[in-house]
Amino acid sequence: MRGFLTNRDVRIALSRGINRAEIIGILTRPSVYGVVNAKLRNVPDALPGSWMYPDPGPTLPQTYFDAE
Repeated sequence: MRGFLTNRDVRIALSRGINRAEIIGILTRPSVYGVVNAKLRNVPDALPGSWMYPDPGPTLPQTYFDAE
């Protein structure tokens, strides 16, 4: 796997006398998507999602309605 240290990499680094290796890891949230029935109306095209945004509450789900 590219980007990950293997046991071999660690052994090589230790054999070369490298005793301090700085590793920075980055983790991003995977893409999230939702499916909306074609008959459901008043649903926003995009919905922010985060821990601080109590989705879907602020989009007022009580105003969603079914089309005839």
